[in-house]
This record gives sequence, structure tokens and C-alpha cells, in this order.
Amino acid sequence: MQTRKDLYQAHRLMTQRVALALLQGKPGAAESPLRRTGVGTLCGVMVVVLLAAGFGVSGLVFKGGARNLQQPGLVLIERETGAAYAYSARDRKLIPFLNYASARLAMSTTSIRRKTVSSRSLSRYGRGPMTGIQGAPESLPEPDRLTKAPWSLCVRGTSVSLAGGRDVGGRALADGQGVLVQGGTQTWLIWRHTRLRVSPQAARVLTADRPVPVDERWLNGLPQGPDFAPPPVPRWGQRSPGPDGTPTPIGQVFRVAAVAGTPARWYVQLADGLAGISQTQARLLLESAGSAPHAPGPPRDINPGAAGARPSQTTLYRRDIPENPPEIMPYQATEPLCAVYRDTGKLSTESRFTIGGALPTAPSGGTGLDQVLMPGGGTFAGTLSGPGQKPQAFSLLTEQGVRYPIATADDVAKLGYSLNSAVPVPANLLQLFRQGPVLTSSEAIRPVPAT
Repeated sequence: MQTRKDLYQAHRLMTQRVALALLQGKPGAAESPLRRTGVGTLCGVMVVVLLAAGFGVSGLVFKGGARNLQQPGLVLIERETGAAYAYSARDRKLIPFLNYASARLAMSTTSIRRKTVSSRSLSRYGRGPMTGIQGAPESLPEPDRLTKAPWSLCVRGTSVSLAGGRDVGGRALADGQGVLVQGGTQTWLIWRHTRLRVSPQAARVLTADRPVPVDERWLNGLPQGPDFAPPPVPRWGQRSPGPDGTPTPIGQVFRVAAVAGTPARWYVQLADGLAGISQTQARLLLESAGSAPHAPGPPRDINPGAAGARPSQTTLYRRDIPENPPEIMPYQATEPLCAVYRDTGKLSTESRFTIGGALPTAPSGGTGLDQVLMPGGGTFAGTLSGPGQKPQAFSLLTEQGVRYPIATADDVAKLGYSLNSAVPVPANLLQLFRQGPVLTSSEAIRPVPAT
């Protein structure tokens, strides 16, 4: 006997065959006539649901409206103008800031978040007084894109440039090479990582060519070494017992010839005996004596035993001037002359001079630096006062050639940096930047005086 279930299934089969016969002309087809339509409708509904959910989530994560403004550390950036604001819960107003740096410094916390909103969403809020530090930067270099070494201080004609984070190239000068330049009326020897003052008389020891004029601002950015000058000889021209005991003019130069590959040694007669000097010092002494009355005369050759028979108690030998007169390299004022600091990250303040590097053309004749090149637009710098010293006196450097001192570690954190991330920059380079206002929270919250 047939059950109710059997009758229901038979009825469904009959209606399905009738529908297939009417729609497809195939009453025996295995597929339901409305199956594809139903599946397509269901898929369309699911796509709409997923899109709606996606827009809802994005609206929660990336809010474009001005909501939850009372959150601490929230800096609002107006999308259309780039203007910076913060919301004052006490006054229930938006506080406009002169610049982005001031807006960050004015926050009550170091956990700062920026949010870009439309001007329309801000229009329903009242405005407080304009606030902030006049002249503070409009933008800040990203903490992960700070410009680092090498730092190259270059001069070309009357243009002075500082390039960071890039290799300017050029021909590097060896320790035995130098360049003779003139800044104003003063002649300087550019040697190793310093500049040495040179008198017209001492310049003849180096070359007969005239020094090349360079901008004094570039020279001021180089560490100054000792004068390229003869050592002081008290009672010069008087007589005292020489190496062989006979009266010898004080200031007389002696030489011990080179032996078995060792270089010649040089000495000068002092009141109490012979003092060792370098070949450069000997040349400078002989040049300074010239044809003056009572001049000691040309150098005398002695043997090693005589040189050590009566040593002086005075030390004249110096390592901070060239051991031998350096080779003066040809230099044209139309090509860059650069002091390149490669190892400031290792707390080194030494540089190497290069000639003929690659630099963009820059304006000239201004104050400070004519051109500052930094790939990241700037850097957070710590002053490198000497070799091996940890960075101190932190500041923000911009491509506009401005240095902004930062007052405290808390202010550093509000700007998005940490003391450990400071890029070491030699103090002699930092002093070439024009100084901007100090970046400090106490000034960032002050309303701008009405003019």
C-alpha cells in the first residue's frame, strides 16, 4: 500500500516533468528548470551582503568624519588644506595650529595619532585662537627615512652645499696630498680633515702657484688645525754648544742621512741641545731664516751618534702637521671641493677631501648653506662634538638649511623620534645651518599674539 510520502514524491515528479515539458520541451531532463535562476539569485544576494559588510568595516577603521575628537593625542589634518587642528574638550572648540610640528608638541601625551578629515566634517565646530610656534616646520621627516652619513660639505666657486645620504664621488686626496686655497685675505692648506693657516712665506714651502679662492663659509665649516708654520725657537741666532761642542747658532738645522731604508732625520739646535723635528718643520725653519742677518745657514749633516749626544729637553715635533711637505694638487674653482664624513655613524669626526664630485648647480652668495640635499627631506640629528662622544644637543634639520633645536626628551618623543635614533652629525657642520625657533611644548601651546 502506498504511503503519503510516496504520493507526495510522485506528485513532485509529475509537476517537475510538466514544467520541463513546457519550458524546455524535455520532460525527462535531470535538472530542475529554475535551479540556475535560484542559484544566481542567491549568489547575488550574498555579494551584496559582503559588499555592505566591507563598507561598514572600512567606515569603522578609516573614519573620514570628525568623531571621537576628545581622544588624547589626536591631531586632525584638514584634507583640503593640510591645516592642523586639535580638539579642546574644555572649550569644545577646535584649536588651529600654525604648523604640524606645533600641533604634535601641544599634545598632552607622547602617543600621538594623526587623522585626515574633510573640511565639511570640521565646519560644525567652533574655532579657538591660532596657536603654535612661529617658523616651526610644516612637515617632519619620517622616523624610518632619516638622512644619514655620508655627509659632504662642498664648495664650488661661491656656492656652499651640504649633501647627506649620498656619495658625491670625486678624486680622494691621500694623506700626502693637499690643496692650497684662499678665503678672503688668508691662505689655508686643506690637508687630511683640517684646514691649516699658512703665511705667504710658508706657502713657498708648498708651491709657487697662487692659492685658489673659495667661499669663507666652507672654510668655517672645517675643523681648524695648527698653523702651518715653523716651530718656535727661543733666542734664535744666538750661540750655544752644538753636537760637537763648538758654538753653534740657535736655529741651525741638522740632518742625519737615511740609512737602510729608514728616512732621514731632522734636528734643530736649541739652547740646551738638539730637538727632533720633521722634514716639513725643517723646511719651514730654513724658509723663515732666508737671508736674514745672523741666519744659521743651510742644514748640516751629522751622524746618529752626534745627534743623540746632547738632546734638548724641549719637544718640537708635531704630528698634526704633515711629516713631509704635501703634494699640492691642482684644483679649479669651477669643480666641487668636498670634505666627506663617511663614518659619523661610528662616532668619527674625521673626513676625506675630494675634488670633482657630482653636485647639482646651486645659488650662491647667501648666508648659511646655499644648498642642502637630503633624500628624506631632513633628519633628526644629535651633535657629534668629538670622536667617540655620544650625540648630544638634539635638533631637527631640514632641506631649507634650517636647524631647529629640540628642548627635551619628551619633546623629541612627541615629534615621533627617540634619542637612540638620533643621527650623529659633526658640530662643525651643524653650525652652518640657520637656526630656527626652539621646538618645545611650552611654546607650542601659546596662542599667537595678535598683530
